[in-house]
Amino acid sequence: MGNGLNFILLAATAYWVFVSVMVVLSVRKMSHPEPLLEAVEDEARLNDIQGISNWAGEQGFVLDKQFDFRGMVGNDLRMAVDAWASLDRKLFFMHYAFKDKHWYEFVSNLDEKYSLTSSSFKDSLTLPFPPRALVQVFEGMPPGELLEQHNKTLRFFKEQFEVEPAIADKPMYNLLVDAIKDQMQHVKSLPFWYLKGAWWYFYRRNRLKNRSIIDLIQTTNRDQ
Repeated sequence: MGNGLNFILLAATAYWVFVSVMVVLSVRKMSHPEPLLEAVEDEARLNDIQGISNWAGEQGFVLDKQFDFRGMVGNDLRMAVDAWASLDRKLFFMHYAFKDKHWYEFVSNLDEKYSLTSSSFKDSLTLPFPPRALVQVFEGMPPGELLEQHNKTLRFFKEQFEVEPAIADKPMYNLLVDAIKDQMQHVKSLPFWYLKGAWWYFYRRNRLKNRSIIDLIQTTNRDQ
């Protein structure tokens, strides 16, 4: 019994250390995103079996850019990123695919100071974001429902803070590069960040998933 418990504790500790090391390596790699993000034109992947491309077109989104992102540590596998834009709504729709996983995000700039991202991927919450980057995750939520949650939060910001979406003043490539750089700089500015990766992975992303920005703001106000 004792040997079995010792083995479990050793395995758990080893996994904790492994995750921490992978987070540190990922942050260091993504601190220089320019060589990791390559613009491509790949019409074949627009015929996705999930029907996301068709849905985007039906919702009035227009394909803006496609990218291959090679930010995975230890391999050169690509993550496919298809970016769609709806200029009249000042809204971006992102479709990501990596191996057998795919997920979506809606992104709005708010008065050129803040940004709001609504994602369906829990791992998006692993690393902390800069204070001006507001991120909410509803794990596995279909794009239509995710868009409703995004719009609900936009209405909240307009009603409570008189903040509305703003038109992006940069090309999509620059927006992505700047967002990644800002997040990595923020992470590395946190005290002892290189020791917190496993905590973020196992606790932070699970604590924050399926909680809206509205809920987080209201909870913080009640606790003050």
